[in-house]
Amino acid sequence: MPATGCSSKVRTIDVPGRANGLFAEAPIATIGKPGLSLSQVFPEVQVAVNAASGGQQTPSTTSIIVKPFFFRDPLPKPAEPAKPDLSKPAPRQPEPSKPDLPKPAPRQPEPSKPPDGLNPGEVRANPIDQLSYVWIPPGEFRMGCSPGDDECSDNERTAHAVTVTRGFWMGQTEVTVGAYKRIASRGGGALPPGNEEYAARAGTTGARHGELDAIAWHRGNSDGKIHPARQKAPNGFRLYDMLGSVWEWVADWYGAKHYDASQPAGPQGPPEGEFRVVRGGSWINLPRFLRASGRGGGRPGFRDYSRGFRCVRETAP
Repeated sequence: MPATGCSSKVRTIDVPGRANGLFAEAPIATIGKPGLSLSQVFPEVQVAVNAASGGQQTPSTTSIIVKPFFFRDPLPKPAEPAKPDLSKPAPRQPEPSKPDLPKPAPRQPEPSKPPDGLNPGEVRANPIDQLSYVWIPPGEFRMGCSPGDDECSDNERTAHAVTVTRGFWMGQTEVTVGAYKRIASRGGGALPPGNEEYAARAGTTGARHGELDAIAWHRGNSDGKIHPARQKAPNGFRLYDMLGSVWEWVADWYGAKHYDASQPAGPQGPPEGEFRVVRGGSWINLPRFLRASGRGGGRPGFRDYSRGFRCVRETAP
């Protein structure tokens, strides 16, 4: 067994009451620890003796053993963790399920834009006659006697589908006395063709575009006199007095049976005739004359306090 001894600087001290001295007790306690080699026992004995002697004794050690020596079997080495088998790819983990998000609403088609950026009923002022004009877009309607209208005359039949192929500008009101003087002094102004019924209906299909007293002056509410423009509610195209107020001259020649031969697209009146068409009824007429499909005839040049007109234009004012 290797020898242990005291440092040359201190003397050996035995502690009273101990069965063995410090140099015997410390090695006995240390060599009992499993897993310590002899080279590891020496330092622990030195530390233990030095501590037990209060720092007065420090053992010195000498060893001729050249191979590891254990008084007790060393502790077993912990098992190494198993290495993964890299020859096989690891199984693919399933992707986490994505939340069920609500589907976006389908995109709505954009509404078609009117030609030249104009909207139905758009109003522009005419600096010549100082009246307002309304844009009437192209479209389709049913010309003639309205469904359910039992006051129709024979000249309003047969009702038929018509396409207005070109839009136009129409006076928002009938020509006033002041505007007539301005037009007459400069010349100009055109009467509307037969598609005035299309403008009067403004997308409606009944005999009138609203309740009669709310939209028109007639014998029952006019108090026997003519009234200023814009006193009644306008129609869907923002046109005033399309029914009542005064009969309106139309450029078409009148034909009692013309509807039977009318063309379905851009219809025109007869090529010639004795009378021009008048439409809409007036402030002295009974309600049955104030209907969108109602029409009559008058000899050109006839003047009367119940007749008037409104102008149309192909181009913007």
